[in-house]
Amino acid sequence: TSVVQMAREIGAIGVRGNHDFEVIRWHQAIKSGVEPPVVGSEHYHVASCLSKADIKWMYSLPWFMSSKDLGALFVHAGFVSGVRLAKQNPRLMMNMRSILPDGTVTSKFFNNWPWARLWDGPQ
Repeated sequence: TSVVQMAREIGAIGVRGNHDFEVIRWHQAIKSGVEPPVVGSEHYHVASCLSKADIKWMYSLPWFMSSKDLGALFVHAGFVSGVRLAKQNPRLMMNMRSILPDGTVTSKFFNNWPWARLWDGPQ
């Protein structure tokens, strides 16, 4: 039993993160006949072991979700302030950790520059 199978079976909800994205990419590559990587890839291994139902569940994960009940937005990594939710870059939503003073978005975490310090809420 995989964690994905357990999540699916209990009706768990979630958002797509960078590792989910890589498993999906490997799944697409496997379907198109790409050779396995020379050096072991955990994402390849996971993609090759998951059931069709598990992969379908992973494909269904949104980039972000909102809860009116909680008055909250959920995302794997972060949002860029001033950009409407529908226009957010999926790669940034999965990977960003900090926004530097010059506006550079980075996947590295800098203690003084977390992305959330600039977040003024959804547009």
